[in-house]
Amino acid sequence: MRHIVRAGILCVLAAGIAGALPSEARADAEWTTAPVSARFLNAPARREAAGSNGYRPGPIDFASADIARARLEEGRAGRAALPLWYDLRTSGHVTPVRDQAPYGTCWAFAALGSLESTILKAGGASPDLAERHLAYFAYSDDVAFTTDVTPIYDAGGADFQAVAVLARGRGAANESDCPYGGADDPTGREPTAAYLTDALHMPQINIAAFLNATPYPALLRDVVKQAIFDRGAVSVVLWAGMDELPSSWNAATNAFYSGPAVHESDHGVVIVGWDDTYAAANFTTPPPGPGAWIVKNSWGTAWGDNGYFRVSYHEPSLGGGVAYAGTTTKPYARRYDYDPLGWVSNIGAGSDTAWFANIWTAKATETLAAAAFYAYIPGSTYEIRVYRRVSAGDPDSGTMTQVAQGTLPETGYHTVPFKTPVPVTSGDRFSVAVRLTTPGWNFPVPMETVLADYSEQATANPGESFFGLTGSDWADVTIPYPNANVCLKVFTRAGTPSPSDIPIIPPQGNGGGCGLGAHSAWAALLLLPLLATGRRSRRNGGA
Repeated sequence: MRHIVRAGILCVLAAGIAGALPSEARADAEWTTAPVSARFLNAPARREAAGSNGYRPGPIDFASADIARARLEEGRAGRAALPLWYDLRTSGHVTPVRDQAPYGTCWAFAALGSLESTILKAGGASPDLAERHLAYFAYSDDVAFTTDVTPIYDAGGADFQAVAVLARGRGAANESDCPYGGADDPTGREPTAAYLTDALHMPQINIAAFLNATPYPALLRDVVKQAIFDRGAVSVVLWAGMDELPSSWNAATNAFYSGPAVHESDHGVVIVGWDDTYAAANFTTPPPGPGAWIVKNSWGTAWGDNGYFRVSYHEPSLGGGVAYAGTTTKPYARRYDYDPLGWVSNIGAGSDTAWFANIWTAKATETLAAAAFYAYIPGSTYEIRVYRRVSAGDPDSGTMTQVAQGTLPETGYHTVPFKTPVPVTSGDRFSVAVRLTTPGWNFPVPMETVLADYSEQATANPGESFFGLTGSDWADVTIPYPNANVCLKVFTRAGTPSPSDIPIIPPQGNGGGCGLGAHSAWAALLLLPLLATGRRSRRNGGA
């Protein structure tokens, strides 16, 4: 039976971003952007030199996440000891090995391999999700598939591009609706078959650790293991240089360790388990100690150990880490957002606390039920307010309801259900405002913005997104950051609750908004830039 997967994502680790954007947003506060990952900035030159076009780093720089180390240690305290050996295959919580040839789509196979695994571990029916569909919509929103597809599939990608596609409701589709190995017409274009699915909902992207450490320290290993044990397979990246560096690969044991030199990651794979006792002697170049991850590849079952291999705990190129969690149910009826390209940057004004907000116009009479946003540091605290019947350009005008507050134990993209439903009427202007504290890290506000070689097609209108320090004095994001929006979504349910269910909190000041004129709703999904790359061997970086 045809089914559609509604997905969430649990990020476990990650590596890299850095970049410069306008630094001053207000006369009374110096707003600056977090650094862009050096790995991201160096990636275009590296791809051109090596011909690599599979995995490509994203722009978020997680070097600052050493701030999170103490909080991660706190989170691990009191947890039960993990077993020395664990393999999701023994419990049937991994889908079959697949083959990405002839395209550079390893990152899509890793993302959906994790999602398929977590669906199984949560008790769902065995899924087979469409990697071609995910890879296509990361670079085009042409629903008629009239674009030459080879440059798209060889453009490369990463987990947070997959996150953005799923979060904006493009997938996950079933393999039967968009087959990877067939359905090509003679021109190399995609057919116009019914490949589009209903919008899916992504409840979570819990990023448990962003320590920029190579290789994973023991603390980070435990975080990854716990995610696998609790949730399912984890998408990670590494350098796939088996052919380039024969000493990195032991064909007899299907074990990989590239040696102490650090090679840049260029391939997405899926960790399905671990073995703390796996001997260093099993590697051609012995690593400093025992232990190995059990890894599922996307090069078909004829490669390695029926498509699997072992990677040393000490592999220096190993990084990233996302455990995608999904459900086949659809908890919400509608999504409002302005950030189809996802998390690109963060801003702050010298404080780890800031406010951000979006204004929308209701498309129907319905109930606001949840909001979603990114938080960089584990242990971040939040408050969410909804304002109804707001004035244009003034997010905290109108009638306010405090709908949620709490602490986020893990870094990531969180969907927070509202403790009280908030009805809106079709045509009414409303806002959702978030106060976020990211302890010790002074860039609390997540943004989608224009960044070369990543999100050039980002666009925005005045009167959509706002940020500030107090929740009553707002700056329009597009003034210092043209074509940028804050990363904030809101989800609705059909119908309205009883008025007695809606506790109303009187407004606290009129907000002093920017007064930029009538709000202009924008919901179009945008074309990402195509990278003019050719086909590649799956052995060249493997992706």
